[in-house]
Amino acid sequence: MLCSPEKNMFQVLVLVALGALAIALFGVVRRYALKDKLLTTSQFVCGSYVAATLAFLTLYSACFGLTLPAHLAPRFFRVVILGAAANVVIQGLNAKAGTYKLGEVSYATPLQSLTPLLITLAAVLVGEFPGPRGILGVLVMTAGAYVLGFEKRPERWYLYLTPFARVLTLFWRKGSTEAERQKSLVTMLSLGSATFGTLGLICDGIMVRRAGDLQGIVLAAMTLTVVLSLAYLPWMLRTTFGKKPETASAANEETKESVKAFALTAFCAFALLWVMHVLLIQPRFNEAFIAYVGTLKRFSVLFAVLAGAFFFREAGIKKRLVAALLIVIGAVLITTDSLPAHLSARLVGLGL
Repeated sequence: MLCSPEKNMFQVLVLVALGALAIALFGVVRRYALKDKLLTTSQFVCGSYVAATLAFLTLYSACFGLTLPAHLAPRFFRVVILGAAANVVIQGLNAKAGTYKLGEVSYATPLQSLTPLLITLAAVLVGEFPGPRGILGVLVMTAGAYVLGFEKRPERWYLYLTPFARVLTLFWRKGSTEAERQKSLVTMLSLGSATFGTLGLICDGIMVRRAGDLQGIVLAAMTLTVVLSLAYLPWMLRTTFGKKPETASAANEETKESVKAFALTAFCAFALLWVMHVLLIQPRFNEAFIAYVGTLKRFSVLFAVLAGAFFFREAGIKKRLVAALLIVIGAVLITTDSLPAHLSARLVGLGL
């Protein structure tokens, strides 16, 4: 494995932090690929996961041969497939958010990382209630969402009730600008990603425990990218070769060749970062507390905000840094409250 059980917490911290950096960077790659519409959403997500599948297949064959792991726990593939189904929605929503001009990395990523807050709400539905730290974490993460969502003081009292209500009213209010409507769409896509991320995160934790070793983890990761590739393939074929393709430019041969080179570079960069984040983070669930690893993973939010400022010169970075810090602090409080572990145990008890 990448890291033996004897490694100390500092080494685990470094490895997970590097994995979190990889997560932030594949958000940057996605934004580069989609913001100027050189690639359609379907082309990018399908091509990226085909490339990631080939990378995992090469790694698996080189390290383990073409044999199945000997130590897979029962119901391993059940949780892998369920997590893959959740990721079909998650990655599609993330990619779609990246196509909008206002779908900036420093804005969308913190909203997509509200999963711990939603895990708390899901836990309550099955009878697992948070303690004081969990409740405080929910309030702090909610504050982070407010900081991101409100450019100025709300005009109506009921808009204070929830960021969700404010987003919806932008579609109903007359006089809303195109920028406001677009920001509403990006917000809802990002919050939708966080919602499905709740299931995806729970499946990740259960999967690693059932995988047994790194061979099982790589097999699960490859199964995930295969499912994602197959799920997005019909969409890509329809939008690329259909009667009304989404492709941005009707270009000459030289431009088409440059787009192909750009696409290949984007696919390979995304695949490399995806494999890196799996290898750096997933094995750590067997070497440290799940809450500890999950909390460190949230530092990808801070990295994403800084990356948005560095690569894209995105505006409002100070406010977004404050929001990202609140979201990370809230995630720390929720995960140290052990609620995600309790929810996972309850779902396993129900047959997951």
